[in-house]
Amino acid sequence: MPRPPDRPEAAGRAARRTGYRGARRARARCTTGGSVDQNPRHRRAGRSPGGQPTAHLAEVIYADLELTGVLQRVAEAGVQLAGAGFAVLRHADSDEDGHVRILDVTAGRTPPALTDDPDAVATLLAPALGAGTLVRSADVKHDGRFESFGDDAPLRSYLAGPVRGRDGEVAGALLLGHPDPDVFDEAAEADVAAIMAHASVALDNARLFAAEKQARRRAEQGANRLALLQEVTSWLADARTTADAMDALRDSLGRRTQAVRIALFEPDGEDFVAVRGATPLPEPAGPRTLPRDVASPVAEAFRSQQPVRITDRTSLEARYPAIAAQLPQAGAVLCVPLLVRGASLGVLAVAWDRPRALETAEVSMFGAVAGQLASAMERARLDEAQVRSQTQLRAHVAAVTDSSLTLQRSLLPQELPELDTVSLAVRYRPGAAGAAVGGDWYDVIASPTGTITFVIGDVQGHSISAAAVMGQLRMALHAYIAEGHDPDVAVAQVNQLMLSLRTNLLATCCLATLSPCTGELLVVRAGHPLPIVVDPSGDATELDCEGGLPLGTAEDATWPVTRSTLRPGSRLLLYTDGLVERRDAGLDVTVADLVTSVQGMHGQDAETTADAIVQAARTHADDDLALLVCDYEGHDGRERVTTTVERRDEVATARSVAAEALHRWGLEKLEDAVLLLVSEMVTNALVHARSTAHLALWQLSDAVRIEVSDDSPHEPRPRLASAEATGGRGMLLIEALSSRWGTMERREGKTVWAQVPA
Repeated sequence: MPRPPDRPEAAGRAARRTGYRGARRARARCTTGGSVDQNPRHRRAGRSPGGQPTAHLAEVIYADLELTGVLQRVAEAGVQLAGAGFAVLRHADSDEDGHVRILDVTAGRTPPALTDDPDAVATLLAPALGAGTLVRSADVKHDGRFESFGDDAPLRSYLAGPVRGRDGEVAGALLLGHPDPDVFDEAAEADVAAIMAHASVALDNARLFAAEKQARRRAEQGANRLALLQEVTSWLADARTTADAMDALRDSLGRRTQAVRIALFEPDGEDFVAVRGATPLPEPAGPRTLPRDVASPVAEAFRSQQPVRITDRTSLEARYPAIAAQLPQAGAVLCVPLLVRGASLGVLAVAWDRPRALETAEVSMFGAVAGQLASAMERARLDEAQVRSQTQLRAHVAAVTDSSLTLQRSLLPQELPELDTVSLAVRYRPGAAGAAVGGDWYDVIASPTGTITFVIGDVQGHSISAAAVMGQLRMALHAYIAEGHDPDVAVAQVNQLMLSLRTNLLATCCLATLSPCTGELLVVRAGHPLPIVVDPSGDATELDCEGGLPLGTAEDATWPVTRSTLRPGSRLLLYTDGLVERRDAGLDVTVADLVTSVQGMHGQDAETTADAIVQAARTHADDDLALLVCDYEGHDGRERVTTTVERRDEVATARSVAAEALHRWGLEKLEDAVLLLVSEMVTNALVHARSTAHLALWQLSDAVRIEVSDDSPHEPRPRLASAEATGGRGMLLIEALSSRWGTMERREGKTVWAQVPA
């Protein structure tokens, strides 16, 4: 803090003219009464021979760091040293919202005309503020500068001047007055100048002290809000129903924010209905049903998808009188919408019994709580629907969720597809204690073509933002793969989504698409660790595959596809870097250790292997991790045959290849339907796509699958053929003879497929 001046500085420096009449007044008043010696000669006892203020009074001014205390001590020192009858010290500063606040502090016997009329004080201070220095008047009744008071002036002797900070800016003004004329002389003026010099330093100290207190308060508020957010995250992770989530919120928010009412309103027909908690507790006072077409903060937040804050009772009564009548004790209200994928699920409403500032940071914290509540509600609704429809799914959810389930787990797949030729095990483990959310994920996606895509990914960071980005990437990848896109095309699409989010985060991922019938494996890697493959003999190694940039780094990036083959009895392992990152060793060492460890687990099933790998990582891993173990059991002797047809006179050859395959598979009964489909699909590719036709025939467990690929991106369209036409019925035949059919987009062209049940 600044040190006191060694000697009083001149108080007459030029400064910008400052007034207070237009400022918003949040005026507080501090007064000291008591008897003051009215004899100006007697006041000289408080001064040293050189005319300086006594050391005692200087120490008194510096003895307080609170702004109000400093102002009070300055005013009292002015009365004592100048022999004034009273003092009014006006100080101006700004509150947290930037509004100017006027604070008047009085000492001595201040006339009621000044204590009750702030404009009268402003009028008396105007000459001094206008001059920018100390102004002295022997008798205001004979001074034209005060003629507006006439004979009603509340003082006769006048001494006033601006109070400045050390930066020279006017921070207020000191008025000293006496009911008798000719009380203040040059010595009094010098004493007051000295007081103001000390006041400049003391005010700066008080401001620094206030700023430090405010910073400490904001830091404490931030820490409390973070703790609340983590507590809510933990509670909501365990909530299995909307009622459970409501109980968790009432407990956490009510205890930490002193709210008197916490309600969750959901749309129900033409009304908003408050959700009741699962715990039989007394419901707080307030409306339980609100019409959607009547003005209310709930309706406004739901419609606008923006928070609605009302900081005081007056604003509530003015904007929503009907709601104010239903909440007679409400002093402040905040309504925050619950949003999922751009749609409003409901509104979180919180009320307090006194005014509340509802600053941006606090509103943002409630927005984060509402976002987590929305995710928990959506998850709860899905869980409830699945429990009602599938007892088996209920058992699965109960097995993979427990009391420590976090928000992170709600963003991961709640169930995996059942696969005939693959055994799966997946694991997710959060990182450091207290981290409620992270960016690691896994997924298993079955496509319409019969392929299975295994996904592992990692979004940078451990925050709500990282988890939100992770959820969007996982859902987007799932949608693209489920529609039949190739893995490199899906990664490119998701990269565009990542760029559109305009986030500073990066993401890595690895996709491995397996054809169960053939064991063919397509791997696409975006900045992610290499997969590990264990062959049927038990030898483990990293799969040598090309990689591309992480997601979100370049708009025109591409990702190469590496082709490999899994033999029956092979194991594929995908993982995030949290499994191999250690402080005491480099990645080369830790990855080699993981490969050796996996090789030593040959012969164990996928679940046992996954448990052992995660358990071993607990001793050193600080980061969160995700793991996917895939045991490929093989195609059980099922085959695939392929051929290429370049001309129409080679269609018969394609029919012969198909017929031989059917006889070899013992499926002669399907020959008529399969051969007719082969003819139609190959001919369509040659004639309409004007391209070479690539035929593939697969033996599935319950069907024969026919695929014809060509170089045209245009999907086939049925045509209306006349009764005499010899063509134009190909698509109708495909639909009639197959149980399922469709098309898949490729990087170059398309694939038309159909399945004939065995």
